[in-house]
Amino acid sequence: MGRINRKRTLKDWVTATRPWSFPASAMPVVAMAAYLWWDGKMLWPMGAVWSLAGIVLFHAAANLLSDYRDYHNGVDHEDADCVRMLIDGILSPREVMAFSVVLMLLSAGIGIMLACLTHPLLIFVGGLGVMTGVFYTEMKYVGIGDFAIFMAYAVLPALGLPIAVSMQTGYGTLWLALPIGLITVAILHANNMRDTRTDFGSCIRTLPMILGPRRSARVYAFEALFPFAWVAGCAAAGVFPLWSLASLLALPLAVRNVRVIFRATSLGDGTVANVDRATAQLQLAFSLLLAASFVAARLL
Repeated sequence: MGRINRKRTLKDWVTATRPWSFPASAMPVVAMAAYLWWDGKMLWPMGAVWSLAGIVLFHAAANLLSDYRDYHNGVDHEDADCVRMLIDGILSPREVMAFSVVLMLLSAGIGIMLACLTHPLLIFVGGLGVMTGVFYTEMKYVGIGDFAIFMAYAVLPALGLPIAVSMQTGYGTLWLALPIGLITVAILHANNMRDTRTDFGSCIRTLPMILGPRRSARVYAFEALFPFAWVAGCAAAGVFPLWSLASLLALPLAVRNVRVIFRATSLGDGTVANVDRATAQLQLAFSLLLAASFVAARLL
């Protein structure tokens, strides 16, 4: 396709980063920071602020790189449901790649600064994060993209944030990595279920393509519902404050999404429109409620 807008606007650049997806990376940091404050480990709040900025920049860079590679490999095409900045010629592949590199370097710069101010172990954690962002597309194409997302937006923040805010290692936030990470992965899983029909025309094998519609629906149900059981168990065991049960207020959103997934599967339709964005809303609500519960437990 030829370029339809030779003069790029700020809106074009922002849209290319898919800003509506940023809660998937931002909210785990917000919830984990609130947990560390409740647990008395928040010694340097600005560490959490810089960590939040770094992971959002990383997420934006990874989105751009993924779109570039999907376009280059023919996965994103005229009939695909995707961000159309490249397909419609609004931005060139070279521009998207350059923008991705700039944002990745900014994110890495924040990580290096935090490591210099706190602990060099952050270099290792951040380096693993960069690797997941760079190689995510290849992992997605062979059905293990979900693992990359869980590592990048759950496990690694849970390991790195305690260092950034307290200048020492800590593992309490790993209790949060599982529930928040599973819902984050569910966003990707729903997106891949939606794209299954068009992806079959490409030389890739996402997890829903490997599992098939029914098993994919069961995986989504586990990812969306198990986090609530996990939080309830952690609250009962005293790992989380009882206030954390407030996150159960988001359960109806999860149940609604699961019903949509199974209804579509029962009708023989392996693709589900809009469930990825509905899952992002679920993750936002779940994480905000968890974060608020830790704040309430500290103040009340």
